Amino acid sequence: MDLFSDELLKLIQTFQKNDVETVLVGGMAVTLHGYHRFTEDVDLFFYPSNENGIKLIKALNEFGYDTSEFNETDFSQALHFRLYEKDSYIDLLNATVGVTPDEIFASATSFFIQGISIKVIHINQLIQNKIALNTSKDTADAEALQKIKARRQ
Repeated sequence: MDLFSDELLKLIQTFQKNDVETVLVGGMAVTLHGYHRFTEDVDLFFYPSNENGIKLIKALNEFGYDTSEFNETDFSQALHFRLYEKDSYIDLLNATVGVTPDEIFASATSFFIQGISIKVIHINQLIQNKIALNTSKDTADAEALQKIKARRQ
């Protein structure tokens, strides 16, 4: 997948314009922290609250997505849904393991991609998350990130 396609950057800008609290997590966050590997998708973590969910739906509508299925959704509960964009997809989620939403948002770092500031999960929380996910790919990510972190210290 193109690391930051124009469509993805436009979506992130639409979220920012609507004050949707999101943080990039997953494989693309791993890549931004220095371990380059293939990823098929984009994982965007959104803060789990109904207030943020309303902003998210407004932004998705503005971007052109049909959000009618989310009219009665409780965004404070664990959710995961997928948006399809051409040859790739974007996973929107508000729950994960090994790290809390408050930890993710409190420690997120910013990366500038094509002039756009994008919040990305901090390497420490990303490592915790990858260890807790406990798949072979996530374990390899965690080990690589720990080596990168050690070299930076």
